[in-house]
Amino acid sequence: SVVSIEQAAFSGCLSLSSIDIPDSVTNLEMQAFSECRNLTSATLPKGITTIERSVFANCENLVNVTIPNGVVTIRAGAFSYCGFESIDIPDSVTKIEGDAFTFCRHLKSIVIPNSVIEIENTSAGSGAFWECAGLISVILSENLTELQKSLFKGCSQLANVYIPKNVANIGVAAFADCDKLSDIY
Repeated sequence: SVVSIEQAAFSGCLSLSSIDIPDSVTNLEMQAFSECRNLTSATLPKGITTIERSVFANCENLVNVTIPNGVVTIRAGAFSYCGFESIDIPDSVTKIEGDAFTFCRHLKSIVIPNSVIEIENTSAGSGAFWECAGLISVILSENLTELQKSLFKGCSQLANVYIPKNVANIGVAAFADCDKLSDIY
């Protein structure tokens, strides 16, 4: 049985519409399903602990993703340019890297579970939720102590953000161009 799906293995498969990756798979390499523009649904295997860089990047019609409990890290660009309105991040996730959800323009709300202790930005300064133009509401993990620069930059519809009391630093342009931001609580 398959245990690993290597880098770009299914990248650009334009007829691929749904995937249910078997639980025998414990390794999904970067860009494994990137550019699968007609992919609408993906169920990830229970054995993975990391969602690698750009695994589903540019899967603009991906609207249903099941991330299993046990995933610890969501890497840079993992879901950039995807089409979902919401996504459930399991309580096992502790780290979300920069660009993880950038340009997810249909994403409406996000709850970052309390297990998350770090949300990074990229070396170029892109935040994890940069340019999520449809994002309206955000609830952040109680265990975050810093909001990195450009974290929600360009989220032009963002209206409500819960910032936990443990946050000591809000980075440069973390909420820049959030034109509709009206409630910070």
